Amino acid sequence: MIVKGFSPAVSHIKQILRRRFETEVIGMTASMLHGDSHVVGSMTSGGTESLLMAVKTYRDRARDLFPHITHPEMVTIYMPFSFPVLIPLFCSIP
Repeated sequence: MIVKGFSPAVSHIKQILRRRFETEVIGMTASMLHGDSHVVGSMTSGGTESLLMAVKTYRDRARDLFPHITHPEMVTIYMPFSFPVLIPLFCSIP
């Protein structure tokens, strides 16, 4: 069944190609940065998602490295288009 130009077979092929592309880019980047076989990664679509994933990654890393810090402070630029909605998902704002 095709709905408005959407074909499940084509979508499946695109997903396979996207996964392969991501794997190759991460592998090449790991190679350039002298990573080992334990290197993992992911790709984002860019923009706000990339910024928030960077914040989330470092938040998670800081939780592992500094478990004694229970109420961290975050300094960020104000993004009026997404800040009020998305940032509270990543940290508590007093």
